[in-house]
Amino acid sequence: MANAPSEPLTLQEAKMQLRAAGQRLTIAGLLRSHPWPLLSVALSFGLLAGSRRQSGVAARFMLQQFAPVVFSALLGGGKTT
Repeated sequence: MANAPSEPLTLQEAKMQLRAAGQRLTIAGLLRSHPWPLLSVALSFGLLAGSRRQSGVAARFMLQQFAPVVFSALLGGGKTT
């Protein structure tokens, strides 16, 4: 570990690091770190859902098929086909 501290963290330091990591994993933390990609995904979903003249079940099915590809690309996953 290249960035390992030379001495163990105190209890307070460990708690602070854990809380900071937990805050980054929330939706708000994700939005703060990647605002533009999330905005483009939201707009894309809105345009797709609004332009379809389908029943709610068909639109939900279409979004369920599209969502994993978008989230994988957004979260830095590999190229999906």
